[in-house]
Amino acid sequence: MKFDSTINDMNKTATGKSSFPCVLCGNINPGELNHCLKCGSSKATKSSTGLNAPGAARLGGVIKSVFKYGLNIILPSRHGSPATPGPRRLSRRVTVPLGLAIGFFPMIGAWFTLRGGYSTRVRVISFGWLGFLTTLQVIGGIEGRPEKKSLNKDAAPVVRDALRELRGIYNSGWDGSVPAVMEWFNRNLHDPDSFKAEEWGPVIANGETSLVRCRYRAENALGAYVLKDKIFTINSSGQVTRATDVH
Repeated sequence: MKFDSTINDMNKTATGKSSFPCVLCGNINPGELNHCLKCGSSKATKSSTGLNAPGAARLGGVIKSVFKYGLNIILPSRHGSPATPGPRRLSRRVTVPLGLAIGFFPMIGAWFTLRGGYSTRVRVISFGWLGFLTTLQVIGGIEGRPEKKSLNKDAAPVVRDALRELRGIYNSGWDGSVPAVMEWFNRNLHDPDSFKAEEWGPVIANGETSLVRCRYRAENALGAYVLKDKIFTINSSGQVTRATDVH
């Protein structure tokens, strides 16, 4: 700074006399000197740009300013703020209702964290919890399938027996009679009131049908009691489809 002030004083004393501007730094020097007092360049040095010293100096300043502005945009300062301030980012905190929704209802609560302002950490935790619970549900469903099949398999006989009782295909606990066969007797015997059972066999399942044997006495058209032994075939609807004599 002291050297620059001395140069300026010498420039002032040279006012009115011949002087020359330095083509490198733009300093105005006395005309009797052959070199620049500020940078030491020769008086005969010419600018490579073809501009005079003041014009070259101004052009250099403009280039320097543009270069510095470009660096400030590309490389922000150490504090993380760019040269041109941008819009302030919105920051959100996870509230208690949202936290409960993420914990107990992640299928709904996790999607609220996609709104602007929530950090990446909050979103990763929310959707990670959702994925964990979903995986547990899938694994539990796969493991529960064989048990479900076994339950259906065990329930099938119970349902089948219930349908048989509903349609009269069972042995009565009182006298062993079969209601479906008794219905057949009421329709086909000459005198249903004369029916007297000698022996009832157990109901035997035979695919879609059931078989039962019965020995009985009944009055025929001549008024005589006749002993008969028959095997009755009963379909799944509880109707006797065949009555075969046993010899």
